Amino acid sequence: MGGYLATVTSEAENNFIFQLIDNLDYWQYAHERNFGPWIGRFFENNQWNWVDGENFDFTSWYIKEPNSEREFEFYIHYFSGKTAQPETSKYWNDQASIRPEGPIAYVVEYNSKQ
Repeated sequence: MGGYLATVTSEAENNFIFQLIDNLDYWQYAHERNFGPWIGRFFENNQWNWVDGENFDFTSWYIKEPNSEREFEFYIHYFSGKTAQPETSKYWNDQASIRPEGPIAYVVEYNSKQ
């Protein structure tokens, strides 16, 4: 349908997206951590990239992220670290795509110029 995982290139854009996903329906709480929606950043050739090739100038990493805790954490999602209850956050975490307790939603962006 022409969409792709959203790219986040400024604090204003990150805040806008967070307003859209600031609802626990889009988050999974597991192992005392909060896994939010996927966005379109990935790790390849030893660097982080956006799926549409936009510049990688802005970041909103959660504390001590990206940490590549597992050698295959190549994707990005919104994340709220260790908490006693479900909550949302506008910060990011690197994550493997295969973890069953990972994100359950994603943010899609459409290019109106196409």
